[in-house]
Amino acid sequence: MSRAIIVLGHGSRHPLAEHTVARIAAAVDGEYAMLDFSAHTLTNAAMLLAARGSRQAAVVPLLFTDAYHLNHDVPEAAAEAQEASGVDLQVTPGLGTGAEMERLLGQVIGDLQDARPQRFTNIALYAVGSSTPGANDSVRDLAARVGARAVFATGAAPKGVAALEGFDAVIPLFVAEGVLWDSVVRAGLPAVLGEPLGERVAGIVRRRAEQPGPVAVGREHVA
Repeated sequence: MSRAIIVLGHGSRHPLAEHTVARIAAAVDGEYAMLDFSAHTLTNAAMLLAARGSRQAAVVPLLFTDAYHLNHDVPEAAAEAQEASGVDLQVTPGLGTGAEMERLLGQVIGDLQDARPQRFTNIALYAVGSSTPGANDSVRDLAARVGARAVFATGAAPKGVAALEGFDAVIPLFVAEGVLWDSVVRAGLPAVLGEPLGERVAGIVRRRAEQPGPVAVGREHVA
C-alpha cells in the first residue's frame, strides 16, 4: 500500500496562503498542514490520516533551502505528530534548488516572456533569505542557472524591495502568497512581476513523496 502524503507549508498571516497549500495537496491527492499561523497543524493532519486507517505518510515540506525550518522546526513537528497519531511520518527533502526547480523556474520565466514583446535582460529571483550558512548561496546558484540574480527579502544582501529597482522582471521564489511578496506587489515597480509557484510545484511534491525511505523520522534528521 502506498503511503499517504502530507504537504507541509511554512504558514503565513496572508489570508490566501493556506488556501494555496491546500490546492497543492489536492493536486497530489494528499492532506496539508502548516507549521505556523494555522490550526491545521501537522498533528491534526496526521490524526485525520490515522482516523482514515493510514499508518504511514510522507511529509513533503514546501521549503527551498536546507535551513533552520527544515532542520529543526519540521523534524520537531513531525515527532510530535507521529507520537500523537501513531502514523509513521517520513519527512522527505524539501522542494530544493536543484535541477527540478531550475526547470520549473525556466518554464515560469518562459511563460512570462512569451506574453511580452521585448526580451527580459535583467531578471531578479526574489527569495526570503536565511541566516543558515550556504542556504542563500544555493539560491544565488539557482538564480544564475536560470539567467537571474538573487535578491532577498530579509537577511543577506542585496535585500528588500528597494533592491529590485532596475530589474525588468521579478520572479518570486515563493510557493504561496505572503506578506513579503505583497510588499513587492504594492511597491508599484515598473518590472513585470511573476506569481507564487502554487500548484506548479505539485510534480516535485509527488516525486518527493515517492522517494523510498525516510530522510527525517521523529527528531533525528539525516542530511
